[in-house]
Amino acid sequence: LLRGFGIAARDRRRFLAADAAFRLSSDAAEAAGKARPPPPPPPPRWHWAMVNDAPRYAYFARFLAAHAAGKSVLDAGAGAGLLSIAAARRGARRVVAVERDAALASICRATLAANGCANVTVVRGDAREISEVFDVVVAEVLDAALFGEGILPLYAALRARSPGAAVAPRRATLYALPVACGALALRSAAD
Repeated sequence: LLRGFGIAARDRRRFLAADAAFRLSSDAAEAAGKARPPPPPPPPRWHWAMVNDAPRYAYFARFLAAHAAGKSVLDAGAGAGLLSIAAARRGARRVVAVERDAALASICRATLAANGCANVTVVRGDAREISEVFDVVVAEVLDAALFGEGILPLYAALRARSPGAAVAPRRATLYALPVACGALALRSAAD
């Protein structure tokens, strides 16, 4: 699905090599005197680990196969647009992909265009600000701590706006283990 991006998302070495090649091509164009607009910022590196998480994607793909056909779908935190493509390919009537990160929203548009997903609209912004009611909501914004990307307020807003929607994920479990680490305490302690 990420064909044509020049970035091999399979492993860190290949990503770094692609990133270096991108920088070299930009430097070479500048040295040749070609006026070029600045490239968009690169996507966050953590995003590629999520793209390559096969069990995570399989869960959402199964959910969309069961619920997307003929329905309106909100992809909150769309990232590169993989779940939007999955929804479109599973017969969704309409898909709205919402992404806060500018680089990821740009990649999402390109990914959707490359995959012929004409029924998907990309919105750069916060999914809580979308006023439309949806039949299906997928929010693949879970981080390791459940709270980092504002998942709880997001879900509260989405469920209030689309109370009858099929939502994935519907629940999550957070496990914690107390650890004492001076370096982390200095970085993470609340005042």
